[in-house]
Amino acid sequence: MRKKPFIKVIFFLVFIGFVSMLVSCGSVEQRKQKYFERGQKYFGEEKYKEAQIEFSNALQIDPKFVEGYYQLGLTLLKLKDLKSAFAAFSKTVDLNPEHMGAQLKLAQILYAAKSVDPALKKVDKILKKEPNNKEALQLKGNCLFAKEDWDGAIQMAEAVIQVDPKDVNSRIFMAQAYEKKGLLTEAENLLVETQKLDEKNLQTYYSLASFYYRSKKQTLAEQVLRKAIELNPDENQPFMALASFYEELKLYDKEENILLEGVKKFPDFFEFRNNLAKLYLREKKNEDAEKILKQAVKDFPEGIDKRITLSEMYISINATDKAVETLNECLKIDPKALEPKRKLASIYMDKKEYKTASKYIEEILKDNPQDTQGHFLKGQLSMYLSDPRTAINEYRVVLKDMPDFPNVHYQLGMAHLANNEPFLGEEELHKALELNPDLLRANVVLAKIYLSSNRYAEAKEAAKKLIEKAPDLYEAYGILEESSRNLGDTTTSFAAADKMIELHSELPDGYFRLGRSYELTGKIDQALNSYEKALSIKPDFESALRQILNIHVNKKDIDGAISRMKNQIEKLPENPNF
Repeated sequence: MRKKPFIKVIFFLVFIGFVSMLVSCGSVEQRKQKYFERGQKYFGEEKYKEAQIEFSNALQIDPKFVEGYYQLGLTLLKLKDLKSAFAAFSKTVDLNPEHMGAQLKLAQILYAAKSVDPALKKVDKILKKEPNNKEALQLKGNCLFAKEDWDGAIQMAEAVIQVDPKDVNSRIFMAQAYEKKGLLTEAENLLVETQKLDEKNLQTYYSLASFYYRSKKQTLAEQVLRKAIELNPDENQPFMALASFYEELKLYDKEENILLEGVKKFPDFFEFRNNLAKLYLREKKNEDAEKILKQAVKDFPEGIDKRITLSEMYISINATDKAVETLNECLKIDPKALEPKRKLASIYMDKKEYKTASKYIEEILKDNPQDTQGHFLKGQLSMYLSDPRTAINEYRVVLKDMPDFPNVHYQLGMAHLANNEPFLGEEELHKALELNPDLLRANVVLAKIYLSSNRYAEAKEAAKKLIEKAPDLYEAYGILEESSRNLGDTTTSFAAADKMIELHSELPDGYFRLGRSYELTGKIDQALNSYEKALSIKPDFESALRQILNIHVNKKDIDGAISRMKNQIEKLPENPNF
């Protein structure tokens, strides 16, 4: 009988523990849901950083929360962090392969990254489950278009129209596929039909006008854009489109007239004034550009945006004193504004007033330690101050926020090279070119690295690619000449030197390089003449003089070498090397 109270106590404790567990589980679930709902609220308010934090908090509580990963992925897309978004959507489908929303986002990211075949494979799986999924059909059409499968792209557009008969974009897309296929009449008819389908949809006018522009039917293109203005008189974009059209055709008088009309009709839409100022700058009418932008500043005195634009105009015409004055006005209005300080730092770096530049950069980073542009500016300043180690650290900070920005990889590569780290420098330059193959500066530096490390075949190939991108790039021909000469390809080295002389006959380098090729082929007199020509252009060109002296010495003409040396010393007695 005495055991019963003990049993009751045990039962009571177990019961209390069970209830506590239920309460605890309930509170955990509630916390997770609270974070999730707060994340959705922030997402709806376009506060994406805050939303990211809340969704991450929910996932810490429940690492298998499928919808949490999906919403986090959507948030990361808004933050333009494609890599992390891809990881979040991948986790979503790992937990639930049937989550078609995440599957579609993965396919869209793959397509954006130009991984067309993987995107196509994934979107086909979606369409097996959801054959009428409009976004999936559109994405498949885009993939097929990228693969130049025009018939397949047309079929996908037709499928979208079956799902949504009023879809305008798919008709425009189909017309583009017709045009690519060479069916110009079909493309034109479809665009005209689409325009009639929705006369208020401005995209139909722009697409038809662009088609006529590509077809060299400029008058028809202008008529379409004029009609867009006529039918949509309260929309500013048709006016902007017509102005851009005139700019493309270099019809600057017409562009000016439509922009002036836009300024009058839409006084609060700043882009008309901004584009008008740009037009005046192109025509070297700097005073007119300044007048337009100063009037905008007067009309909108509250903020600093118009003043920033005015300062940019001053910078573009090298009126840096006026730019500094305007930017300081910005700081009087808003002392904590970052953009004026960034621009002032850049101006003072260009003026080599590094202490003043440093002052603005330190102000930026003191109040905003995570400011990416502030760290980038500090990296630039460190390079100016011959401090590549600090520059490397600053550019690495920038890359955490901007991993896909080619210019930062380029600058980091240059910092590594300045810090005597050639392998790391070359690696970063390659990364820059992976992101932007047309980044000429990176291509030139890489080619020079190949040349300096005696990798002549790579240097020659790099120079050829540079010339394909920029046929008049003087430096590229110098690299091509030297690499070809060292490979024994004198035909190419002669041609490259001749091209250098053709591009810049006032510079000595082409003649000097021509002399090197002549010397290599045993044409000593022609080599001597080329070196003398180079030296006549640049009397302190020591390499040219050295080659001339070597030729005299090799001919056993020591007196001639001494005489030639004395002659050059008389011309430049202040040169200690001579």
